[in-house]
Amino acid sequence: AEDFPFFILFFIGASLITTVATSMGVPATMFNPRKIQFPHYGQLYGEISVPSIQLKTPLYFGDSATILRKGAGQYMGSTFPGEIGTTLIAGHNSDSFGKLINIKAQEIITIQTNYGSYQYEVEEVRVANKHDTQIKQEIRQRNNAKLILYTCYPIDSIGLTDQRLFVTAKLHAGPMINENK
Repeated sequence: AEDFPFFILFFIGASLITTVATSMGVPATMFNPRKIQFPHYGQLYGEISVPSIQLKTPLYFGDSATILRKGAGQYMGSTFPGEIGTTLIAGHNSDSFGKLINIKAQEIITIQTNYGSYQYEVEEVRVANKHDTQIKQEIRQRNNAKLILYTCYPIDSIGLTDQRLFVTAKLHAGPMINENK
């Protein structure tokens, strides 16, 4: 598999060791958030991949229509991968996120960012209304590092629908940015 090249430029010394150790199953240490270059609106800062369903797409900060035409977009009100809380990422069903219909519980989603590599284990895949209260609670939680990927449903629909396919996952491996709740 092709590695995401630009994240290496941001690692020096202990941070690189942390990333390598984490990928080898060693518990992650905490990053100092002041040393991380967080992305600005519209910036490409990572890549999402799920080899089991052949999903590989760029990750941008923000979720405007323009950004979603380029790849997946992180909702700006959500936490970054590696932080305590929920990272919320959208993608078009007509593009790579349509493949999420085939993902199964316990499969691994990898998010390679410009500051670290994160693996999330899928807990649940479900279709719900875009205003679902359980999903809203999961988005607001600040107790665990979680990920929600979502797209319009049905997968073959064109245009906006009221239903969404939600994939909820928990952090499996990766360096924590700030473990203080």
